[in-house]
Parts: sequence; C-alpha cells; structure tokens
Amino acid sequence: MWIARIASALVFLAALAAFAAEEPPAASRKPPERVIFVGNSLTQYNDLPALVREIARSLDTRDRLETRQISVGGAYLYQHEESLKQALARGPKWDLVVLQGYSDEPLESNPQAAERFRGSARTLDRMIRDAGAKTALYMTWGYRLAFGMNDKIAEAYRRLGKELGAQVVPVGLAFDRADSEARFVTLIERDGKHPTPAGSYLAACVFYAALYGRSPEGATFYGKIAREDAAQLQAIAWKTVKAFAQPDATGADRAAR
Repeated sequence: MWIARIASALVFLAALAAFAAEEPPAASRKPPERVIFVGNSLTQYNDLPALVREIARSLDTRDRLETRQISVGGAYLYQHEESLKQALARGPKWDLVVLQGYSDEPLESNPQAAERFRGSARTLDRMIRDAGAKTALYMTWGYRLAFGMNDKIAEAYRRLGKELGAQVVPVGLAFDRADSEARFVTLIERDGKHPTPAGSYLAACVFYAALYGRSPEGATFYGKIAREDAAQLQAIAWKTVKAFAQPDATGADRAAR
C-alpha cells in the first residue's frame, strides 16, 4: 500500500513539475491595461511605450493597453518622485509603473549613487503600491565597449527586484544575446549609449514578452526596421524572457546571452 501511495505521489509531482515548466514567464495572468513608464532618454528614444502598444495591437486588435511616459533626458530615478506622485494622484488608476534609472546609477562603482538609486526605488515602490499598482524594473544595457557593465547592471536590477518583489524586465540581457545572435543588427547609436530604432524595438519586444507572458513573434508591426530584423529580435526577446524567468541552478541566466 505504501509503495502504491509513494508511486502515486511521484506521478503527481512529476505532472505538476511538467505543468509548471510550461507556464509562461508572466507577471500575472492578466496583462496590465494601464502602464506608466518612468525614465530618461532610454525610454524617450523612439518612444518605447508607443512601440510596446503597437506590437501588442498588431498581435491582438482588441488589446487595450494604455501608456503614459514620465521622462526627462539624463534624469536619475530620484528626480521623478514628485512627477509620479502627481500622476498617481490624478488618475486614472494605473496597473503598473515601470522604473528606469540612469545607466550607471545602480552600479557599486559609485556607492553613493547606487544607494540613492535603491532608496529612490523603495520610495517610488511604496508610492506605487499605495496607489494600488505594481512596480516593474527596466533593466537597461551597458555602454558600448564598457566590458562587464551589462552583467553589473543586470545583477543590480535582479537584486533590487528580489528586494521589492517587483518584476524585472531583462532588456539588457536581450541586448547581450543579440550581440551574438543578431550581429548585423545595430542596437546602440554611435554615442555608445542610446538605442537605435532596432534597439528600442528589441526593448519593446522584451516588454511585451515580460508583461504579457507571451511571445512577440508574429507581430506585424516592425517600427522603422526591416521585417527580417524585427522577426529576429522578436525571437531573441522571447528566449531572453524565458531564460531569465527560469535561471539555472547557480542562479545565473547565462542562457539568455
């Protein structure tokens, strides 16, 4: 009898594990309908929120995503506190607020700036939760030729996401993966920091994959890039989000690169 019970339990656990493995890396079962994007020029360039909306609508004409952008070029996270407070107070009711810091703001190479970044994120997160919304963190990418910067940014956002219980959108890791899988698609402008139209499109695909828990593959909106490049970036975005949601046993997500 005990052997039968153990066997039955093992079958159940195996089935449960298989079911969990098939679950999409979604923030929730219902995608957000109203999202505020808080950031600087990495959000402003090529109008990232609009790209996310257009990708979503090309995949589902009934999609109701609404976005608002609170961004100032060169701004640090703490500089958005008053603007976000006012936006949340005025309404409508927002489902999600995306926080994007200055590129090197989270890095421990400048401990004072890094602590200010974390403190601002905590303050904004409390504000967001008090308004009945959720927080998401926009993991950005490293500067061109700044070797190792991507890894440091990724780790900083990963730690902060764990502390806050907030979803992390792994855009920087998608840029990292694209370096090897889409070598002929230029993602960063000549200034070494800002996204090209292709870079912003990849970021938008990562946001769609992370917030909707579905692949952006098949989207018929290509922004200002070639259809073939868009299809490649859609696939990279989905692979990155899946790998980030299911890290290996060491806690790393090298599969995303």
